[in-house]
Amino acid sequence: ETGLRLSDAGLPSSDEALAHLQMAVKLYNGDFMLDALYEDWAGEERERLLALYLRAANKLAEAHIDRRQFDEGLSICQAIVARDSCWENAYRLMMIAYARQGNRPQALRAYQRCVNTLRDELDIAPSAATVALHEQLAQADDGAVTTL
Repeated sequence: ETGLRLSDAGLPSSDEALAHLQMAVKLYNGDFMLDALYEDWAGEERERLLALYLRAANKLAEAHIDRRQFDEGLSICQAIVARDSCWENAYRLMMIAYARQGNRPQALRAYQRCVNTLRDELDIAPSAATVALHEQLAQADDGAVTTL
């Protein structure tokens, strides 16, 4: 929560925010109290902790990508979609990271995975922001892609 607070306060890639976010992501070991799967109290806490993890991991991936630490950012994005395959912002961050690396084909594949997952899991289309990023990538020449 401290890392998220610092990040929301306008210090998303400060060393202090990054340290707190990294610690939070590292501390998350999966779903809380799986042996109490059908207990309401455990389910609520499980959902709260998962949401906190996803938000922290998302901010951490953003910070790494902003710092041009693309491999770290991409690794975190992969961990996010492993936990929640419909976390659309992780796909957008992957698209941006791949594009900034100059790998437009991989960025476009990340978009297609997003489209397929959202359709298969939730029967919805990607958000306008994701579609706009895809269109920007699809229309850009290879040199312009790295300026996203």
